[in-house]
Amino acid sequence: MVQVEPNVLLVVKHLAPSGAIVPAEIMVAVDHSLPIKRSEAGLKTLVLWGRMTARNGKDYYIAEGYNNATARGRVVTFEAKYYFSQDGGRWADLPSVDQDTASRAAKLRTQLSGDPAFQYTVDDPAEQVATADADNEGSKLTMSEVQRLRCMIDSVNQSTAVQPKGYYIVNASNQVVPNRTFAGLEYPDKLESYVHRAAVLEQG
Repeated sequence: MVQVEPNVLLVVKHLAPSGAIVPAEIMVAVDHSLPIKRSEAGLKTLVLWGRMTARNGKDYYIAEGYNNATARGRVVTFEAKYYFSQDGGRWADLPSVDQDTASRAAKLRTQLSGDPAFQYTVDDPAEQVATADADNEGSKLTMSEVQRLRCMIDSVNQSTAVQPKGYYIVNASNQVVPNRTFAGLEYPDKLESYVHRAAVLEQG
């Protein structure tokens, strides 16, 4: 039997020895609030994605949800939605960002502040080119912490979003669905047993 949606409490329990520790009160709140948020958002699945630490101790807990994942040609697309919470009970949207914003966010090296309304100041790349030989420093652009948070999530997913090989398949409608006959990995300790979730999948 394939477990389509992981049990949050069990996942965190098994990750604790590796240092991924979440306060008990947060976990209780998340376990209760995620099913409610999933229903309100009209999503098929909504799971705890991870935790982003902040300077002021008000860390961000991230949830990832989606209705459909599709395979178009050789590209698998997860139409994911993201939410953040700092208490495990109330969830706010994390809208997608454009490539220019992502490029600017990648240049920031400071830790997250813990204030969703915090504004970062970054250089405008276009102005930097135009004023490269001038005396002034060019104009500045602002970016909210929420935008930066979404950029960080997208960057992590692009680099590390992997899944067991064979866990997902593509059905006749080109939808990516769990493989109901998946029996687990023969060699779970080997890197080649996993693929990036955007990788081409087998037809079911």
